[in-house]
Amino acid sequence: MKNIFLPIKFTINFLFVLVIFLISTKLFNLLFQNKYYKSTKDLNENDIKNIQDNLELSVKEFQVPSDYKHEYLKILNYFKKFDKLVIFDKNKSNPQYKNLKYLFHVMILAKEALSHLEQVTANNKKFAYYESNKNASIETLIKHFTKKLIAKNENKISTKQAKNEVKIKRFIAKLKKHDTLFINFYLMLYTMYPISKLDFKKEDEEYIELFQDIFEFYSIGHTTEQQIYKSIAIQIYKIYEPYITKIEKDTATTEQELKENISLLIDYIFDTHKPYKNFNNINEEAYVKNIIYRFPLFECDNLLQEKQIKRFRFYFVSKNTLVPKYVPKFLRRYFSNKFLKSPLIFYRTSTLTTLFGLIQKKI
Repeated sequence: MKNIFLPIKFTINFLFVLVIFLISTKLFNLLFQNKYYKSTKDLNENDIKNIQDNLELSVKEFQVPSDYKHEYLKILNYFKKFDKLVIFDKNKSNPQYKNLKYLFHVMILAKEALSHLEQVTANNKKFAYYESNKNASIETLIKHFTKKLIAKNENKISTKQAKNEVKIKRFIAKLKKHDTLFINFYLMLYTMYPISKLDFKKEDEEYIELFQDIFEFYSIGHTTEQQIYKSIAIQIYKIYEPYITKIEKDTATTEQELKENISLLIDYIFDTHKPYKNFNNINEEAYVKNIIYRFPLFECDNLLQEKQIKRFRFYFVSKNTLVPKYVPKFLRRYFSNKFLKSPLIFYRTSTLTTLFGLIQKKI
C-alpha cells in the first residue's frame, strides 16, 4: 500500500523538491549567472547599435509581415523608452532591454501555446478536450480514470507503474475540478522551473518521465486565441501601468497610447484576423486562469486573485504535504507573505530571475 501512494506523495511534494533545488548547483548557477548591466544613460554607440540589431532580428523571429516592419520597430522603440536598465551576458555583450526581453519571452511562450492547442483532439485526450467538450467534462475524465483502475475493456492496464500513474492523474483531475485556483497556481511553478532542470535523488529518477508526462497532460488547459492575446495584454499593461500619466513627458504615457501600442504589437506578432481591442477589467488584479503548455493564462478579477493567493498560502503554510514538517509555520508564513504578493508579480519576478539571474554586476 505504501508503494502505491509513493508517486502521489512525490507529485504533491513538488515544493519540497524546490527547497532541495534551492541549494542545488543548478539553482546556484541560475541565480548567479554572471550577468552585467548598464544604465540606459551610460550606453555607448556600439551598445545602441547592438540593441537595435537585436530588435530587428525579432522581426524575423516573430515573422512580422515586411509591410509592418517599420511600424513594429516603432512600437518597440516606444516600449524601450521606459526601461532604465540594459542587461549584458557574461561576456559583457548581447545587450538587451530588461522588460523588452520579458515581452519577447511571453510572446514565444504564447506562440508555443497556440501551436500545442492546435494538436488537442479527442484521440490524444489532452486535458483541454475535457474542459471544452460538452460531452467530455472533467467528471467524464475522472470516470475514465476510474474505469482504467478497475481495468474495463480497452482501458485495461497491467503494470503497477501504469496503475500508479492513473491514480495520480485521477487525483489531480479531482483537484482541478474542486480546487482550480490552487492547482493552476501550482502548475504555473513547473512552467518556471521545468522538471528536467530539477535535481532529483537517485532513487527518485525513475519518476521523472512519469512526472513530465503528468505535467504535459494537465498543462494543456482549454482556452481560445483571444484569451491568450488577453493574457499577453494583461502582462504588458501591468508592466507599464505605473508610467501612465496625464502629463506629457518622455518617460510617461497616456492609458490610451499604451493600449494602442499593446494592441498593435499583438496584431503584428500574431497576425490577428481583426485588431485586438480587449482590455476589459484590465485595472483589476490578475490571477492564473489556466496553463497552456508553458504559458500561464492570466485574467483580471480582484476577488479570484485574492482567493487564489489565499488557497495557495493555505497549502503552503498549513499542509505538510507541500512543506516538510520540520519547516516552522512562521517561516512558511514569512516567505509566503514576502514573495506571494500576487500571482502575476510572483510569475514575472521568477521569470526575470530565470532569464537574468538574481543579481547583476554593474559594468
